[in-house]
Amino acid sequence: MLETADTQQRDMNALRTELDAQQRVTTLLQTQLDESRTLSAALGRAVPAAAPRLRKIPKPKAFDGSRSKLQAFITQLRLHTATFTDKQAKLRLAVNCLTGEDLDHARIYVQDDRVNLTIIAALITVLENGFGNSNRVGNV
Repeated sequence: MLETADTQQRDMNALRTELDAQQRVTTLLQTQLDESRTLSAALGRAVPAAAPRLRKIPKPKAFDGSRSKLQAFITQLRLHTATFTDKQAKLRLAVNCLTGEDLDHARIYVQDDRVNLTIIAALITVLENGFGNSNRVGNV
Protein backbone atom coordinates (compact mmCIF):
# COMPACT_ATOMS: atom_id res chain seq x y z
CA MET A 1 0.00 0.00 0.00
CA LEU A 2 2.93 2.31 0.75
CA GLU A 3 4.25 1.77 -2.75
CA THR A 4 0.89 2.77 -4.21
CA ALA A 5 0.86 5.96 -2.13
CA ASP A 6 4.39 6.84 -3.33
CA THR A 7 3.39 6.23 -6.94
CA GLN A 8 0.30 8.37 -6.52
CA GLN A 9 2.37 11.14 -4.91
CA ARG A 10 4.85 11.07 -7.83
CA ASP A 11 1.98 11.19 -10.32
CA MET A 12 0.43 14.11 -8.45
CA ASN A 13 3.76 15.97 -8.44
CA ALA A 14 4.17 15.34 -12.18
CA LEU A 15 0.66 16.61 -12.84
CA ARG A 16 1.30 19.75 -10.73
CA THR A 17 4.51 20.39 -12.64
CA GLU A 18 2.71 20.00 -15.97
CA LEU A 19 -0.15 22.22 -14.75
CA ASP A 20 2.34 24.93 -13.73
CA ALA A 21 3.99 24.72 -17.18
CA GLN A 22 0.59 24.98 -18.92
CA GLN A 23 -0.34 28.00 -16.78
CA ARG A 24 2.93 29.74 -17.76
CA VAL A 25 2.21 29.07 -21.44
CA THR A 26 -1.35 30.36 -21.02
CA THR A 27 -0.07 33.53 -19.32
CA LEU A 28 2.48 34.08 -22.11
CA LEU A 29 -0.19 33.59 -24.81
CA GLN A 30 -2.56 35.98 -23.03
CA THR A 31 0.19 38.62 -22.87
CA GLN A 32 0.89 38.22 -26.59
CA LEU A 33 -2.81 38.44 -27.38
CA ASP A 34 -3.13 41.65 -25.34
CA GLU A 35 -0.12 43.15 -27.14
CA SER A 36 -1.60 42.20 -30.52
CA ARG A 37 -4.91 43.82 -29.63
CA THR A 38 -3.13 47.00 -28.53
CA LEU A 39 -1.13 47.09 -31.77
CA SER A 40 -4.22 46.41 -33.86
CA ALA A 41 -6.10 49.22 -32.15
CA ALA A 42 -3.20 51.61 -32.70
CA LEU A 43 -3.02 50.70 -36.39
CA GLY A 44 -6.76 51.19 -36.70
CA ARG A 45 -6.44 54.72 -35.35
CA ALA A 46 -3.50 55.60 -37.58
CA VAL A 47 -4.39 58.01 -40.35
CA PRO A 48 -3.53 56.43 -43.69
CA ALA A 49 -1.49 58.49 -46.10
CA ALA A 50 -3.63 60.08 -48.74
CA ALA A 51 -3.54 58.02 -51.90
CA PRO A 52 -2.61 60.02 -54.96
CA ARG A 53 -5.63 60.86 -57.04
CA LEU A 54 -5.44 59.25 -60.42
CA ARG A 55 -6.71 61.37 -63.22
CA LYS A 56 -9.14 59.68 -65.51
CA ILE A 57 -7.71 59.30 -68.98
CA PRO A 58 -10.13 60.94 -71.41
CA LYS A 59 -11.91 58.89 -74.02
CA PRO A 60 -10.20 59.19 -77.41
CA LYS A 61 -11.68 61.68 -79.80
CA ALA A 62 -13.59 60.13 -82.67
CA PHE A 63 -11.35 59.06 -85.53
CA ASP A 64 -12.47 60.41 -88.87
CA GLY A 65 -9.98 58.62 -91.10
CA SER A 66 -7.44 61.44 -91.34
CA ARG A 67 -4.02 59.89 -91.79
CA SER A 68 -2.46 62.77 -89.85
CA LYS A 69 -4.63 61.94 -86.82
CA LEU A 70 -4.26 58.15 -86.88
CA GLN A 71 -1.23 57.81 -84.58
CA ALA A 72 -2.66 60.28 -82.07
CA PHE A 73 -5.93 58.34 -82.06
CA ILE A 74 -4.12 55.01 -81.56
CA THR A 75 -2.06 56.46 -78.70
CA GLN A 76 -5.16 57.82 -76.99
CA LEU A 77 -6.96 54.53 -77.54
CA ARG A 78 -4.12 52.48 -76.06
CA LEU A 79 -3.84 54.72 -73.00
CA HIS A 80 -7.57 54.83 -72.37
CA THR A 81 -8.05 51.07 -72.69
CA ALA A 82 -4.93 50.11 -70.71
CA THR A 83 -6.97 49.84 -67.52
CA PHE A 84 -9.66 47.68 -69.10
CA THR A 85 -9.44 43.97 -68.32
CA ASP A 86 -12.14 42.87 -70.75
CA LYS A 87 -10.83 42.56 -74.32
CA GLN A 88 -14.28 43.01 -75.82
CA ALA A 89 -14.79 46.23 -73.85
CA LYS A 90 -11.59 47.59 -75.39
CA LEU A 91 -12.71 46.60 -78.88
CA ARG A 92 -16.23 47.99 -78.43
CA LEU A 93 -14.82 51.32 -77.26
CA ALA A 94 -12.43 51.47 -80.21
CA VAL A 95 -15.15 50.75 -82.76
CA ASN A 96 -17.42 53.24 -81.01
CA CYS A 97 -14.77 55.94 -81.58
CA LEU A 98 -14.83 55.43 -85.35
CA THR A 99 -17.00 57.59 -87.58
CA GLY A 100 -18.13 57.71 -91.17
CA GLU A 101 -16.32 55.54 -93.66
CA ASP A 102 -14.01 54.20 -90.97
CA LEU A 103 -16.96 52.90 -88.98
CA ASP A 104 -18.41 51.39 -92.15
CA HIS A 105 -15.20 49.40 -92.65
CA ALA A 106 -15.13 48.27 -89.01
CA ARG A 107 -18.74 47.05 -89.14
CA ILE A 108 -17.64 43.85 -90.86
CA TYR A 109 -16.07 42.83 -87.53
CA VAL A 110 -19.17 43.62 -85.45
CA GLN A 111 -21.65 40.83 -84.83
CA ASP A 112 -24.42 41.28 -82.30
CA ASP A 113 -22.67 42.62 -79.18
CA ARG A 114 -19.19 41.37 -80.08
CA VAL A 115 -16.32 42.62 -82.18
CA ASN A 116 -14.91 39.60 -84.00
CA LEU A 117 -11.26 40.37 -83.37
CA THR A 118 -9.15 38.80 -80.65
CA ILE A 119 -7.45 41.87 -79.21
CA ILE A 120 -7.28 45.64 -79.61
CA ALA A 121 -3.94 45.27 -81.40
CA ALA A 122 -5.73 43.47 -84.25
CA LEU A 123 -8.06 46.45 -84.75
CA ILE A 124 -5.12 48.84 -84.57
CA THR A 125 -3.40 46.81 -87.29
CA VAL A 126 -6.53 47.05 -89.44
CA LEU A 127 -6.58 50.81 -88.94
CA GLU A 128 -2.87 51.23 -89.63
CA ASN A 129 -3.04 49.06 -92.75
CA GLY A 130 -6.15 50.73 -94.07
CA PHE A 131 -5.83 54.32 -93.00
CA GLY A 132 -2.15 54.75 -92.32
CA ASN A 133 -1.10 54.90 -95.94
CA SER A 134 -2.08 56.99 -98.93
CA ASN A 135 -3.53 54.02 -100.81
CA ARG A 136 -6.19 53.43 -98.18
CA VAL A 137 -9.09 52.93 -100.60
CA GLY A 138 -7.33 49.94 -102.14
CA ASN A 139 -6.27 48.43 -98.81
CA VAL A 140 -9.38 48.65 -96.69
